[in-house]
Amino acid sequence: MTARPLSASTTELLKSPVVVRALTAVIAGSFLLRSASSATGGMLAFFLAYLDQHRFPVSAVVVGFVAASFYATELIGAPLAGMGSDRLGRRLFMALGPFLGLVAVELTAILILLPHVTLLLGLLFLTRVLEGLSTAFNAPATLSYISAATATNPARRGKVIALFEMASLGGIAVGYLAGGFLWDTFHVVGFALLGIIYLLSTGLFWFGVHELPAELFTDEAEPTLGERLRLLTRPAILRLAPAWLAVNAVIGLWLSHAPFQMSGAERFPGQSLSGGFTGSQVGQAFALLILVFTAGIYFWGHALARHSRPRVMLWSMGGLFLTAVAVLAINHTPLEARGLVLLWMAVLLVGVLIASGFTPAALTYLADVSESYAAHRGAIMGVYSVLLALGQLIGGWIGGPFAHWRGIDGMLVLTFGLIGVTALTVYHLYTSHAQEVEKSKEATE
Repeated sequence: MTARPLSASTTELLKSPVVVRALTAVIAGSFLLRSASSATGGMLAFFLAYLDQHRFPVSAVVVGFVAASFYATELIGAPLAGMGSDRLGRRLFMALGPFLGLVAVELTAILILLPHVTLLLGLLFLTRVLEGLSTAFNAPATLSYISAATATNPARRGKVIALFEMASLGGIAVGYLAGGFLWDTFHVVGFALLGIIYLLSTGLFWFGVHELPAELFTDEAEPTLGERLRLLTRPAILRLAPAWLAVNAVIGLWLSHAPFQMSGAERFPGQSLSGGFTGSQVGQAFALLILVFTAGIYFWGHALARHSRPRVMLWSMGGLFLTAVAVLAINHTPLEARGLVLLWMAVLLVGVLIASGFTPAALTYLADVSESYAAHRGAIMGVYSVLLALGQLIGGWIGGPFAHWRGIDGMLVLTFGLIGVTALTVYHLYTSHAQEVEKSKEATE
């Protein structure tokens, strides 16, 4: 709800079909943007694997730095873009996001023809920076617009945010499928074809979104990166921050390095997941995992009403550990043993389903914390995005040496280490929460 009463004209506007159509365009545009972005990231990993096999050696460390450039740009650019959208309007920044993605992917399609190794990798690094800006420009403006457009209708707000999350995750899954298909079918020309999706997304945001009155945003200044980072010193947030950082580092590690390792040369004998997979096969595997993860979020979203947030996080750590064990087992099982591989795949999917509870539990935990700091509610919720981007940046960056060292096994070593950090943090959070609940009961008796 807004902090002060709105004018009659603004109230009527928020109830009109114009806003409904605008929100529909926002959801559809976000789906297309996420699809194109994940397809571009996947195809770039396939392209780097192709370079490694056919033109010149490409280290996993280089892959990590290329991936980290995306997350670093998103982390730094999002607060600045948020403040810019406060001054210049949300629609402009929502449309600028996919437009920058369009420029980045078409530039990638041109640059891959360059024969000079150093220049090519350096300019590919630049295109990932543009991709990071694409997300940084779009996300804060989109979330701010959704918040303002649903200011007088809390029920609609919940539905729209749920649709936005589903569109984002569904877009990532579809993007991996599309990226694998485009790479296998069109190879480097597939980058140019992705521009069509970015163009459609740009059109939806620019022509489908109706700019809202300024009075809806007067109390919603975007917190700066420094303000968000200072909130990490709050005790309740300090208990969660290491775990949320480590979980997102795991996600960043696998999204950044797994496509390259799985589609590259067979460099690690005895590891079934190291090399030899087509783009379509990698895309289908990632799409399946993301869809199961999305289904898990839906399930846990309802289960949180019956269980404490720290308890769900603790269970999720068991699921993440089970997932890593299943990947380790598949990696050391001959793919010809289809029955055993399918058995471990089933274990893997169960692990992902359980692990997906961490995301809604962490977000709900932060929402609970924000009730004690009402004046900083937006900034506290912004910590979620900061830790998400920072964690994925760390995972993509430090994952390079581990992947270079032992491929998938090296990534699993880092994964188990990050799971250990997360489990210890969540256990401390769980025990602290239990003590607080016990003290609260004693105070009421």
